Amino acid sequence: MSPIFRLQPLGREHAEGYVALLADAGTAPYISDRGVLERDAALAQLQAIGARNVAGSAQVYQAIVDGVSGEFLGYVAAHDLHGATCPISYAILPSQRRRGIATVALRLLLDHLRQHAAAEWIEARTHADNRSSQALLRASGFVHVAHASPATGQREVFRRRNR
Repeated sequence: MSPIFRLQPLGREHAEGYVALLADAGTAPYISDRGVLERDAALAQLQAIGARNVAGSAQVYQAIVDGVSGEFLGYVAAHDLHGATCPISYAILPSQRRRGIATVALRLLLDHLRQHAAAEWIEARTHADNRSSQALLRASGFVHVAHASPATGQREVFRRRNR
């Protein structure tokens, strides 16, 4: 990975940054169907992720950290390595956006999935108004395939082949 950023398993040491993501009103709706989460709820969610984020699991959650300071910048995740389609997600702290972090982290996640996921397809969903994420997905080889309307708001569905 770029020496500027690196990936490492998302865990307790990233709690403050993860809590900040889920406390940000502009970011939380993209991460959680429950919207903004209080600290205890965000920590409980992080603990649940940690329990599933083990070798051989169908899920992979990686913290994106600064290559020098180790500061939490965001995360990338793959939610079903063993299925026919592997949903992914990612989020960057608002203060760290527009630095190419998501671009590098998504590329690394896709490289990992090519090597370790059985899935034929990789799928990402964005809110209809998240133009930056949609542009990143298109630039990463994803194609818009559908509109979804869950109770939490309009989503755009993007897919790409995993091989």
